[in-house]
Amino acid sequence: MADDSLSDKLESLLSDYGLKIDNVSIDPRGPAKTAPDVPAARPKPSAEEPEQSFPAPSKPEEPAPLRRQSEADTTRLSLRTVEPEKPEPPADGEIPPSRQARAGILGRVPVWAIAAAFLIAVAAGGALLWPRHRPSPAPAPAHQSFALPRDKLFGLVLKEGVLYAASAEEQLLEKIGPANGKVLGIEKFWNPSPAGLAWGDGFFWSSDRETGYVYRHKNDASKAPERVYMRLKGKPSTLYFDGDDLWAANTLDDEVDRYAVGPGPRYDLAIKGRYPLRGAIPGGLYFSGGHLWVLDALTRRLIRYDLREGRKPRRIDSADLDGYLPLRSEAAGLALDTEKGVLWLLAQNPSVLQRFALDALFKK
Repeated sequence: MADDSLSDKLESLLSDYGLKIDNVSIDPRGPAKTAPDVPAARPKPSAEEPEQSFPAPSKPEEPAPLRRQSEADTTRLSLRTVEPEKPEPPADGEIPPSRQARAGILGRVPVWAIAAAFLIAVAAGGALLWPRHRPSPAPAPAHQSFALPRDKLFGLVLKEGVLYAASAEEQLLEKIGPANGKVLGIEKFWNPSPAGLAWGDGFFWSSDRETGYVYRHKNDASKAPERVYMRLKGKPSTLYFDGDDLWAANTLDDEVDRYAVGPGPRYDLAIKGRYPLRGAIPGGLYFSGGHLWVLDALTRRLIRYDLREGRKPRRIDSADLDGYLPLRSEAAGLALDTEKGVLWLLAQNPSVLQRFALDALFKK
């Protein structure tokens, strides 16, 4: 009964769509269930084809125990030194194989290539052996001028590569760099009216303008006089010590006097020579190798004398310094280094240090 009513409803529904119930089959049990995929059964071996069987894994065999070999079982090995076979010396006139190989290689290389390689090797060896060219330092100028901060300096001394000048008003000794005129230091220096300054025999020497005395100063920080020499002729204005003797300019007689320093505490300067200068006023002195150098403060010329031929000095040459000094300045000191060929000149009012190259100054 239920199926009939269901069929009627379906038929009416299909009629709405223009279909007939006869063309539709309905299974009252519902849709059929699909069986799951089952793997195909393994075919049984036929009688003609026997079934394959796999052996079970066998247990590994245990290693046999080690047996100590006896000396009889051990094979004795004997070592012997095998000397390499020496090649037989080539017969007379025959070229060795090594030289034949080298000759074959060289024969294939052009001659110009061998010559070029030889020249390159020679040039490389010469570059290693030949000393490298180093530019020489630029020479110092023929003339230099340095302004000094302290005025009225007198005397100029070269001591152990450093210049020294004394101050008459401030009782000081000033250290000056010889290359640039820089003040390196200041020390005390006692002299009530100084006129000349010298260094020699391990001491500073100075002259007194008022009394004409010559003082030898202590070589310490005080620079106080330790000896006084009073038997100098005239009033020495300029001093120079050459290592053995003391030279002093005698302004009263227009001459330069040479004294030997004795061992006594006083009155021990013995005269050794007198050299007239014919009107020159020495502003600086220097003696070396039989030549006396005099800076004439009047004409501002540097005059060189030869003292080797007797007492009378013979004038050799001179250099005009007037064009290098300020117009109203006065020559106040001279220092030379003949080994280096350098001359230093000190001037006052204004205080200026001049540096000259001797070869340029006396250039003919």
